[in-house]
Amino acid sequence: MPRLRESRLEDGPQIARLGAAHGLAFRPEPLWSRTWTENPAMRTGWPMGWVLEDDDGAVVGHFGNIPMRYELEGRLLQVGVGADWVVAEGQGFAALQMLRRFFRQPDVDMLLCTSANAAAAKAYVAFHARRIPSPGYDRTLFWITSPRGFITALAKKREKTLPPGIARVAGLPLAARERLVRSRPPSGVSLAVCGEVPADVRTIWERVSGDGVLRFERTPAQLAWHYGPALADGRAWVVVARRGAAPLGYALFVRQDNPEIGLTRSLLVDLQVVAGHGSLIGPLADAGRAECARRDIHMLEAIGFCAWKRDHLLALRPLRRTLPGWPIYYRARSDALATMLEDPTRWDATPLDGDASPIGSDIVPVAFDSATSADSTTVADSAVAGDSMVANDSAATVDSAVARDSATTSDSAVARDSAVASDSAATSDSAVFAGPAGPQ
Repeated sequence: MPRLRESRLEDGPQIARLGAAHGLAFRPEPLWSRTWTENPAMRTGWPMGWVLEDDDGAVVGHFGNIPMRYELEGRLLQVGVGADWVVAEGQGFAALQMLRRFFRQPDVDMLLCTSANAAAAKAYVAFHARRIPSPGYDRTLFWITSPRGFITALAKKREKTLPPGIARVAGLPLAARERLVRSRPPSGVSLAVCGEVPADVRTIWERVSGDGVLRFERTPAQLAWHYGPALADGRAWVVVARRGAAPLGYALFVRQDNPEIGLTRSLLVDLQVVAGHGSLIGPLADAGRAECARRDIHMLEAIGFCAWKRDHLLALRPLRRTLPGWPIYYRARSDALATMLEDPTRWDATPLDGDASPIGSDIVPVAFDSATSADSTTVADSAVAGDSMVANDSAATVDSAVARDSATTSDSAVARDSAVASDSAATSDSAVFAGPAGPQ
């Protein structure tokens, strides 16, 4: 039985190697250390996570615990975010011990588990975690901003090679479709593309805070921790909408490529507008789409966002794809907070939340199950990469491990959750659980 202990900074290289052995891109140095040493929410005594260590001192499992601060109704909440869950072969049962430590840690208001896959989701639910109550969060929206490059990458994913001329011709219908839908700002409003987060954007944060929506704490220090390196080297940019000198909204875009198949991609990771200016959402997103095209980035993707923001984004006629699992689970520590968060209007989650973005690797594969347009026209039916890089047999392993854990844990949900053990058929005992390491 491996030994369970808190993780340390010096474990980073071993954790990265363990992830790589299972096809997972975890945070390499110096990003691993920066996750903790430059995190504004880090405090004395906070566990960085937990590792499983074998008799030779080798790390054979890891579950990260990233501290983040959120705001709700004028109150700051301390949140623990699960990250980089990976377990070597033969350690499926011990994996649940790390998860139990995560859900039972003291001095937190809420726990978040993002980029969940079917196997991990069953374990989260067994520890009383819930899906965020927002419909459509497993459906991402995307626009093809360089059709020839996108089609070439898709062909490579399918292990085919297209001559440049064929890719160009095949991309013509997609190019024509993208040109048909544009969103211009209202009269008197200007849009500017910036290589950094302008200082006056903080007035937008001040105006949207206190509206009853749970949000990651947006401060210059927090965004610098998330995206400072990406902004510094040009892999991230901001579009700001202003009327005169007054900022009314902004959108933050971050590169997240898949070099293995030559796919370049940008994520819309944050989108905020002051009250009464929802009509700016379309122009902000469209300006980001134009910037992607200018940079020859193949696609722009939007993941999450609340219902009314998604409605504005849908007006730009994106293509859509279904994620392999529900992306965010949470567990509130108090009954009062749990009751508040049952309301879908309390949520506006994006890749800025959870482990899907903090200073991680800029190589995060993303899986396309099926991509369809808003009118359900099929465009692509297979992966361009993988959002939840989880071993195919891990579902049965975690099912079995959760069922066995009921004999040793006092968390009665594990014992009661009969569904968790429902498909624990014979399988190799190999479990890999991970949320993507996210853009820098």
